[in-house]
Amino acid sequence: MYCVLFALRSRSESGGRIEMGQNQIAALLGLSRPSVTSGLRELILARLVTKQRNGVYRINAMLAGYESTAAAQRAIDDMDVDDRLDDPDFAARYHQAVEDYREQLALERRKKAGSCKCCAAPRTTIPATTTTISSTMQQPQVTSDK
Repeated sequence: MYCVLFALRSRSESGGRIEMGQNQIAALLGLSRPSVTSGLRELILARLVTKQRNGVYRINAMLAGYESTAAAQRAIDDMDVDDRLDDPDFAARYHQAVEDYREQLALERRKKAGSCKCCAAPRTTIPATTTTISSTMQQPQVTSDK
């Protein structure tokens, strides 16, 4: 997770904005795209990075670089208290966000496992039965008229 943060931080504009897609980040770090996606998800849950749109992220104002200390102080003063890294409840909110995310994933997996892939209708189990040809069925008799 931190290698993704460091890569973003090293290439960010003043104020923490960065335009870089997940494939670019993966290539830069020599990681797979799923690894980068996972790292970004953790950073977003931790409020260290926000996703503005696909390929555009912003680093938390308390971690971003600025042109001056005055610009940094203005950005930090304008922050939502929930995003501040020095808030005493920051770590607890992060852990709660991770737990909520994991519960959401588990719920989605249960829903997916319980529904038909083609129409999302509940799956029903078909009783396992075997069909056999009755031994009482008569085979056609072949007769020869010689």
